[in-house]
Amino acid sequence: MEWFKNYLNGRKQFVSYNSCESELKNISCGVPQGSILGPLLIILYVNDLINTSNILDFIMFADDTTILYSHENIANQTNLINNELEEVSNWFKANKLSVNVSKTNYMLIGTKHMTAINITDVKLDDTTLERVQHTKFLGVIIDECLTWKNHIDCVAKTIARNIGIMNKLKHFVPEHILFNLYCTMVMPYLNYGILVWGNSCQTYLNKLIKLQKWAVRTISNSHYRSHTRPLFVNYNILTVDDIYTLELGVFMYKYSISNLPKAFNNFFTKRSDIHEYKTRHVNDLNLTKNKKAFSDRGIRTNGPRLWNSLKSTIKMSKSVNQFRNKFKEFHISRYN
Repeated sequence: MEWFKNYLNGRKQFVSYNSCESELKNISCGVPQGSILGPLLIILYVNDLINTSNILDFIMFADDTTILYSHENIANQTNLINNELEEVSNWFKANKLSVNVSKTNYMLIGTKHMTAINITDVKLDDTTLERVQHTKFLGVIIDECLTWKNHIDCVAKTIARNIGIMNKLKHFVPEHILFNLYCTMVMPYLNYGILVWGNSCQTYLNKLIKLQKWAVRTISNSHYRSHTRPLFVNYNILTVDDIYTLELGVFMYKYSISNLPKAFNNFFTKRSDIHEYKTRHVNDLNLTKNKKAFSDRGIRTNGPRLWNSLKSTIKMSKSVNQFRNKFKEFHISRYN
């Protein structure tokens, strides 16, 4: 504690504007901005925020807080939610923190029928919060029906701009530089969070596949109508669909070797745990049947379905890297 006290004490601040500077003032609370310890210290400071409510769930990342509440009949829960938010507000005030209400909003997540409910009186600090249809969370845009259309549109817009830059450079730089540009200006946007949004409907994903085809044609300086499968093989690049499948496969492999967070320990059920008699494939997972379409595309269903279809030589990989390489090699071979 003395070490932290020494680190925080004696700091001052001032305001500079148009070459004019205010007097130095002592800082009585807060953490130094831009410091390495800053995020850790703020996490320690707000760590007990979750104790303000027994029914709300909190996801905290540094100074960003997301609050979750689930109920079958959310329309009748407004008063309860407002009371819980009041407790949250009281905690912030007691800990000398302020909530930026203008940047605070809420969203209903569910089917189209569920999100059609008209709720307008969710309040925080006597201010009615704005309801939004989509919002960005840790770099991924979540929409109320979990279609991921907004996120895919955002990704498509970004990589289209970057491929346009590559297209202008293709006459001035060699092929390997264009490939490196793809790896830094396109691939990261396709990889980031794809395990979450990569199960979207094919109509939305097709625009990313078209952009990938444009990218590999740009790298190889090929005709705009050239067949792209040989190019994907040549550059060892997976399509968006197979990037998702690869990441889902890695997730399932990590589950099989108990290398996931404890929250996923009972996420799937082995067939051998359900049937008393011996099944042919003892390591296969039970498939979950869902009535709703978007649930059927989720990890709980897609994961076991994929895992059960994999060859044992891939499943028995000795490491995550070996699994990833074998899995990718298998999918690339199918492009020929």
